[in-house]
Amino acid sequence: MRFFNAKQKVRTSLKLSVLDGITFSAMAGLTANYVTPFALALKATTQQIGLLASVPSLTMAVSQLAAHNLSERAGSRKGLILPMVLLHALMWGPILLIPYLFSAGSVYWLIVFVTLGGVFGSLAGPAWGSMMADLVPIEMRGRFFSFRGQLMGLVTLGFSLIAGVILQHYTNSGFTGFAIIFGGALLFRLLSVYFLNGMYEPPVADNTEESRSLLYIFRHLASSNLGRFTLYVALINFATVIAGPFFGVYMLRDLKFSYTTYA
Repeated sequence: MRFFNAKQKVRTSLKLSVLDGITFSAMAGLTANYVTPFALALKATTQQIGLLASVPSLTMAVSQLAAHNLSERAGSRKGLILPMVLLHALMWGPILLIPYLFSAGSVYWLIVFVTLGGVFGSLAGPAWGSMMADLVPIEMRGRFFSFRGQLMGLVTLGFSLIAGVILQHYTNSGFTGFAIIFGGALLFRLLSVYFLNGMYEPPVADNTEESRSLLYIFRHLASSNLGRFTLYVALINFATVIAGPFFGVYMLRDLKFSYTTYA
């Protein structure tokens, strides 16, 4: 009987995971491409746009090194995931209020809140990945994550277009458009918390692999398949983000694109 109960919990959790992915993607669609336009509306300089792109990314990467220890202190993976995702959601509140609360240094406040939100979301990532690895049977991982990924991509695209239309509609209304899309992002991320909370956390699978120190892993990056793949991805990302954060600046500030065209 327990076996069937566990199987039902897993099925329900996988459905909730899809809903979590959809709501996360709605948040991402409303925000991912529009933080830079928001910064430009706050009169950010090119150097500040560079900081807005680099500081959160670096901080997120470093913070993940602490995710394992924080998960152990929380007592469970969900014990870390839920508060971190909740804090990630709540960060959109102060972000949308920046134009109304901070007359000076508004761009730097944006960098602070985007960094904090990114760190909270990033800390939940490893624990979420571990939990999903235990929830999704290995024989169906390809089908499940491809289906989930397709839905997430479609939702992200749809909400990104919706955000562009909203911003275009409120072009002459100050920061109203940004307040609407960031407020929507907050609500969708709170829905993510709701769906994640309903998921079943299975026991942690046994891991017989010998634990390695971070220094050992760095020393052997070039001698393992995972290490070489990690280096490859790192170099690709390094190359793309040199120019990536400034496409929005070029389109909106220099080419004078409307928000609809930008979307």
